[in-house]
Amino acid sequence: TTSIKHTGAIFRFMRELKNFIPNSYFYYRKKFDLGTIMQKSIEKGFTDIIVVTERLRKPYKLLLIHLPNGPSIEFKIFNVIYQDQIEGHGTSAGHNPELMFKNFSTTLGQRVTRILNGIFPKNEELKGRELITFHNQRDYIFFRYYRYIFTNDFTKVNLQEIGPRFALRLLYIQKGLYDPQQGEYEWLYKDKMGVKRRKFYL
Repeated sequence: TTSIKHTGAIFRFMRELKNFIPNSYFYYRKKFDLGTIMQKSIEKGFTDIIVVTERLRKPYKLLLIHLPNGPSIEFKIFNVIYQDQIEGHGTSAGHNPELMFKNFSTTLGQRVTRILNGIFPKNEELKGRELITFHNQRDYIFFRYYRYIFTNDFTKVNLQEIGPRFALRLLYIQKGLYDPQQGEYEWLYKDKMGVKRRKFYL
């Protein structure tokens, strides 16, 4: 879903999120607070909630809440390139994708990996030849979505990008369900962290 205040521009990003996350549904936020949404989602058996907020008509932050007991994690979104902006892009056949995580070497990085991995089905349908990569570089997580293209004799394989492309930067991990007032933080990004170019956290 989205933040309460949003423009129509956010729906383009929401549509592409729904395309690469199997078994996902979009619901209009209307005036519902997140506490109500979390309670109703747990009752209906959902495993996660994703809330995307926008700034200047562009996706700005992504909040992921794992149900029913957390954790909650928020990222800042950068450099979104949509599927139709990628030259020669492919299309998804709707299979559960194979997942690849690269350069998440710290304890915090492994924690982020497990949380992101949790929003995808565990049964990867390899016959669909679809691959999602999360690549950590200098604490920016680059998202890419591909499909394998084999030659007729199956001796060579290429990658065709499906899209979208974007980057994420971790803002915080909060224990339990999202609570902006009283929530306990496992990890919190601070402004001065970005100054130390030789120290990385993921």
